[in-house]
Amino acid sequence: MKPFITSTGSTWGLAWLVLGSLFLGSAQATEVDSFTNRDAVFEDATPALNAQMNRRIEQAIKRTNKIGTCDAQLLYFEMGVSLRAGLLGAFMVSPLESYSNRSGKVDRNKTRRKDSIYKDLSVFESPPIKLYPLGALIKVNDQLIAGDKFSHFLNVGWTYYQIHYRKGQPVSEAHAYGEKTEEGIWGLATTGIYSYADLAANFSGMRFWASVLGEEDPLGRNSQPMVQCIEGHWERQELFSWADWVDPAWDEGINCNKYAPRVERNVPSDMACPADPSRCAEIVGMYGQYADRLISPECRAASAAP
Repeated sequence: MKPFITSTGSTWGLAWLVLGSLFLGSAQATEVDSFTNRDAVFEDATPALNAQMNRRIEQAIKRTNKIGTCDAQLLYFEMGVSLRAGLLGAFMVSPLESYSNRSGKVDRNKTRRKDSIYKDLSVFESPPIKLYPLGALIKVNDQLIAGDKFSHFLNVGWTYYQIHYRKGQPVSEAHAYGEKTEEGIWGLATTGIYSYADLAANFSGMRFWASVLGEEDPLGRNSQPMVQCIEGHWERQELFSWADWVDPAWDEGINCNKYAPRVERNVPSDMACPADPSRCAEIVGMYGQYADRLISPECRAASAAP
């Protein structure tokens, strides 16, 4: 993978670097350090995030029922308005990510860049990391994640859903789409980081969108619909809970990142990942046949260790 900027002497190169970083700053969440303050104590945000998610789902159902009878396409549209970012969810921050980053009800732990594992990166090696603050860690279902995972779950997960459920393509095509984004605009080509945790959140998001009306789950889990048509209008059958979706595969300290050479040479060589190898067997077993594409090689190796 070529560096984002190969020459420090090009005025045009620097201009494109700045413009591109401004676009990225408005388009996606910044990266997060899942190691430096990993042992800090802070409150689990699951209850607050559950309440926000359920409020938005309920609003979408009410809007749909006001417009007409049970129309699945309209239901998904209104849920998209409530849960996904603009431009069909592409290149934007979802409402849940914004809430997790700003709400006073969500406890956050933030590492300053100068104290982080990325402190030695230059602007030419990773413009987004160098020019924008690092994201904050939050605790959800007792897992340490960053708010960007909600955008992956709701936005990119919707694209996965369309590929597999709407277009009828195999799940492997959805994986391929996500992998291209991690190699390109959301990963190696820009930040210099390929996040397996992002891919796990994308896949879980696809499963969530399928669960709305009880479509088949690729992991073979309960396909009870979250929303059902009863006497001509939509009714909730169960509340949403992040505990059903967030697992250690979303934690970049466990599901290890892959780094472009320009970033890897500036990350501390003694940084131990996975930070908790004992969780790897759990998630490799959980994702089964899809683990090779969703779980990092380091974590898969740890899962097989005696």
